Amino acid sequence: MADKIDTDELEAMVDQIGLDGVLYALANIARLKADHVRENWQDEELARSWQRDAATVEKCGDDVEN
Repeated sequence: MADKIDTDELEAMVDQIGLDGVLYALANIARLKADHVRENWQDEELARSWQRDAATVEKCGDDVEN
């Protein structure tokens, strides 16, 4: 999946902004993807899937203590 370079970059991001910050950023990216899919592909089912994923990741960010 992720190679060592990706892992190192993610670790640096976690060190810089915290695990919760990384999770919130990922949730935001998922919401942006949902908007993109909705606007450009008109695929509401896929957009809703991205929205659900965003909510799940954001909930994980809420649960993280750092």
